[in-house]
This record gives sequence, C-alpha cells and structure tokens, in this order.
Amino acid sequence: MNNNLISTSNYLYLVDDSIINNGDYVFNIEAKIVCDYGSDFNVNKSSLKKIIAHLPLKEDSFYLKKLKLLPKLDMNPMPNKFICETDSSGKPVIKVDEKNRPILVGKYEY
Repeated sequence: MNNNLISTSNYLYLVDDSIINNGDYVFNIEAKIVCDYGSDFNVNKSSLKKIIAHLPLKEDSFYLKKLKLLPKLDMNPMPNKFICETDSSGKPVIKVDEKNRPILVGKYEY
C-alpha cells in the first residue's frame, strides 16, 4: 500500500490508496477538499485518497475525531513521506497523547 503526505494550509494528511468505505474521510485530489465519503457520493473515485491520519498545522484547526494523529514535526522543510512503525503482525504501532488521542508511531522522510 502506498502512503503519501498531502499538505494544505491547515493540515498535513497521510493518505493511501486503500479501499474507501462509507464514513471514511477522503481527500479529493482535483477539488483539494476533505469530506466524509458516502454511498451517494457522486465523484470519480480515482480522484479520491483515503485519509488515514492527520496533523492540524494551526492552533485553530480542529481534530478529525475518527482519524489518528501524525506526530508533531518541524515544518521546515515540509516532509514528503511518513513511514509507519509496525508491530510483528504488520499493524501500525499507535500511542496516545496527553488528551488520549491515538497517534501513529513512525518517522517523516524529507
């Protein structure tokens, strides 16, 4: 599975090309917007990427509750990839922050 980072003015998103299900957050590559995917969604699925984690970049940006967080980072330069640490079964390693929000464990590549 291929992971990519997409940055906007307010967020850094970790997206992949996995199967999109109803209720998943998706990033529309063409429209440059984030939305909740639904069965009545009328858009070319090839322009959508499933969001698997995010990092709010501004203090007034809200957290997307169903998603895991990315670790904090130094934004100069902006990374182009995130490598998830996995356990022995291949599942991503997750820790929690002080507010009990799940955070992916891994490292950024520049």
